[in-house]
Amino acid sequence: MRNKILPIAILLVLVLQVELLSAASPEANKEAVKQTLVTVDVTSPLVNEHVELKPIENHHFNLEAPQDCGRAGNIETTARKVVCQYRQAGDSKVTVSVCDNDKNYCKQEYVDVSVQKAKAQGARLLMPVTDKTLKMQKEQKSLLLSGFKVLAPAEAKAVLKGEKGVLVLVSTEWCPPCNMLKEFMTSQDGFKELTKDYLLVYVDGDSNMANQWRDLLDSPVYPTFYAMNSDLEILDLKSSYMFLSDFKKWFELAYEDPSDSISDVKERLLARAKKTFSRSVLDAFLSEEEIERDVERYSRYNYGRFIQDDLVRMLIDLDPEKYKGRIARATYQNISYGTKTLADDSDLKAQMTKVKKSILATPRWDETDWVYNSLVEAECSAAAVPPGGEAEEKQDSPDRLIAKEDCNQLAEKMAARSKDIKDKDWSKKSEAEQLYSQALYAWNLGDLAKMRGAENASEYFKTCRDRFTEMAKLSPLKDKSRASRIYTSYCLEPGSTTESMQLVESLIEDFPFDSTFYYKKASLLKGSKKFKAALKFNSQALKYSYGDSWLDASLQRAKILKAMNKTSEAKKVIEDCLSEVVLSSENRRALRRVKLLRSELKTL
Repeated sequence: MRNKILPIAILLVLVLQVELLSAASPEANKEAVKQTLVTVDVTSPLVNEHVELKPIENHHFNLEAPQDCGRAGNIETTARKVVCQYRQAGDSKVTVSVCDNDKNYCKQEYVDVSVQKAKAQGARLLMPVTDKTLKMQKEQKSLLLSGFKVLAPAEAKAVLKGEKGVLVLVSTEWCPPCNMLKEFMTSQDGFKELTKDYLLVYVDGDSNMANQWRDLLDSPVYPTFYAMNSDLEILDLKSSYMFLSDFKKWFELAYEDPSDSISDVKERLLARAKKTFSRSVLDAFLSEEEIERDVERYSRYNYGRFIQDDLVRMLIDLDPEKYKGRIARATYQNISYGTKTLADDSDLKAQMTKVKKSILATPRWDETDWVYNSLVEAECSAAAVPPGGEAEEKQDSPDRLIAKEDCNQLAEKMAARSKDIKDKDWSKKSEAEQLYSQALYAWNLGDLAKMRGAENASEYFKTCRDRFTEMAKLSPLKDKSRASRIYTSYCLEPGSTTESMQLVESLIEDFPFDSTFYYKKASLLKGSKKFKAALKFNSQALKYSYGDSWLDASLQRAKILKAMNKTSEAKKVIEDCLSEVVLSSENRRALRRVKLLRSELKTL
């Protein structure tokens, strides 16, 4: 019966569209037929690349009518956007239904798509690193990741021999928090003792091995720890840098019940949202605290993923009023991480403003509420600019979300919060963690001093650099600590180009086969308009890069050439790069980078 009803329903929708179009004014109809009502970002995508379609201004996709990607699956379908993804090369046709916002007319649009596969033999994105780079990485891993093994999922299951579970670390060589974690946590005796009964697996996020894990591990953030049971079901994840004291709390909580996976938690929450009878009966035997623990656990898991669609929908279905603070923060993170064109999308910009107001109205005032803290700093940072400056004028704008006179009071609260974090459980912190906390405390005070236009900001930034310098002495790499030196660069004041250059040059000297620091030096040289020298160091970055870092280096080269007015060469760099890319359907980082390459190509 259902099979007969569905075609009839679609036919009725199409008939309604035709009637609506006929009812509109003749002038509007003629204009609608003549005008293309949809834009598409790419019509010759790579296999697995996202194709994004948007209606023109003052129009929307009619979600009651067919929105069909053809041979592809619809990754996202909303009134403002349709995203398609094609898993195979070949031609396809996208069909979308567009209406004007005044509901005068609707029209079906058709877009031809020709999906391309990589043209180059042995696609560059999947090539291994150079022998010299591999040797350098192997030497570092022997010091910093001695208990970890590089295994594919099937291999991990095969070698399990009584371990309590599998702990997977997804990291990269270039990521500063990753290197901080390796130098000051995974290499420490306390970490090895805590995890001795578990299989430890290391996955380089830029390597071929990462593609084999992507169906199981879905966080695009580095570094990320995944706590998994012996069936390779995810129990929880933890993203970003941490010391052993924080890791221990998370680790013990994650493995509290290895039989209860995050998928089980999601299933329970979905049943509660749907108010199923069976779930209601089971919940009758649980306390409110136990039920709320599922919300907390699923929220924590999704915050770590930086992808919040599931969580937002779940919380809205459960209780939008009760969880409005969580919903606002999750939405903020989703929009911030998922788009690079906020200023170009008026609907999204309005949504973001609404979300920000909600967050500012529900502060938590603890170290985990980075969303609130970053908003306060962004809204109040103009105080550091002398009267009459650009930011000072912006601060007087009615668009600002925090009144000018409230910023000093908020800055005082943030300073007090920073001190609380610094002093919290001080005796339980390792020496490295104490130095790190002191450095961040000085860093925060420096930022706050800048917000107020105070003259002592430089003193705080110097203290920050000094603490990271002391911290380097505690690293297994000793004076070659890359993590501490990179973080030292964050304590440099804006415009400290000479100091930044000296720091990068010392890192190149110690890590001559790492693309990271050649890329950074090329960026500094480009900023100083020394384009020929920038190209030289970018060539080294390209030589030693792989995975996502190779895409970054290719985009950097195109931008340097563009700045030199060599647009045809810049265009060729991007086209050659795209011809060699093989994308995994789940590699969100690479997908975003390909989108940036496409955007840059349109400017050439």
